[in-house]
Amino acid sequence: MSSSLWPSSGSLSSRSYGAWKAEKKQDKGLTRAPLHSTMTHMDTNETELAIICSIHSDMYKDVHGVRPRFTQGWSIEDFNADMDLLQEEINEQLSDELCSGDSYHYNEAEGQWEY
Repeated sequence: MSSSLWPSSGSLSSRSYGAWKAEKKQDKGLTRAPLHSTMTHMDTNETELAIICSIHSDMYKDVHGVRPRFTQGWSIEDFNADMDLLQEEINEQLSDELCSGDSYHYNEAEGQWEY
C-alpha cells in the first residue's frame, strides 16, 4: 500500500484524517504559517491606531468642518482622550439644534421631521 493513500483503519485510532493530511502536506512542503502567527504585536497596534485615527478624523470633521492636522505621533490614548472631548462637543451641538426649534421641525404636509 502506498504511503500517500489514506492509512489503514488500524492506525486511525491515534490521529484524525485532518492530522494525517496536514502531515502529508508538510512532507511535500505545501504548508504555510497560519495568518495569525505572521502578524506581530506591532502590526496589530498599528492597525488599531490607523482605525482609531480614521474615526477621530471623521468625528473632528463632524464638529469643526475640516479634517484635523498635527496628529502625527499621537498614541491611542491621545486619540481616545480627544474623541471623548469631541463626543461632548457633538452632544452639545445636537442638544442646541434640537432645543432651538429652528433647525429641526415637523413638516405637517409631509408628515415627517426635517432640518
